[in-house]
Amino acid sequence: MAERLSKLMLLPQRRNACRKEAAVKLPRIARTPDGDEIAAMAAAYTSGMTLREVGAMFDFDRGTVSAAVKRAGVATRDHQRVEVDLERASQLHRSGLTLTEVARTLGVGRTTLVRARRLNRAHVEPVQDGSKAARTNNPRHT
Repeated sequence: MAERLSKLMLLPQRRNACRKEAAVKLPRIARTPDGDEIAAMAAAYTSGMTLREVGAMFDFDRGTVSAAVKRAGVATRDHQRVEVDLERASQLHRSGLTLTEVARTLGVGRTTLVRARRLNRAHVEPVQDGSKAARTNNPRHT
């Protein structure tokens, strides 16, 4: 036993082998864009660049760029929206299909269909035969 112990003592010592060196985080300096930077950001954004691209160019966060562009009086672009034929969706829903089935038939996602209905304030009349479509009039299930 003493012989085994003496052999173990001859092995090289590993200190903190399992511990990784902590990455040093440099403090971020909070800065706000000045007038010239705001104008340049607005020009870059209106030329077609995204907020993230403009932020990377000027070393600002996307949110800071968004606020600066709005401050410059430039309207930010909306997200691309898919057109939904709400009249056809209403017909399919009244025929007894669920919203998921209607969305699948129209080639859009269920959430896209629901948002389009909300945005246009389209109201689908409930079917009186007790089908699933009759229960979707509940705001929780639209």
